[in-house]
Amino acid sequence: MAWGCFFLFALAFIIAGLLPFLALLNVFPREESFSGQPAFPIVVGSLAFFFVGIYLMITFIRAAAGLPPITGRIFADLIVFSLAV
Repeated sequence: MAWGCFFLFALAFIIAGLLPFLALLNVFPREESFSGQPAFPIVVGSLAFFFVGIYLMITFIRAAAGLPPITGRIFADLIVFSLAV
């Protein structure tokens, strides 16, 4: 039960990270969603949500396989790389 909740929690973070990109790609109207805000904070925030979700998903998969979790250093490198891109 706890693993299923953890999996859904990670999936929710990934989806929350992808939704702003759909608005930026005009899948649904941007003006109604962001009220004229610049795109940079939206992209940075959505990348943070996305990579936290990816980290949680990797942790879930490694724990289910009986492996130790990845270190925080690798997670920090992923965030710095996403901000650099």
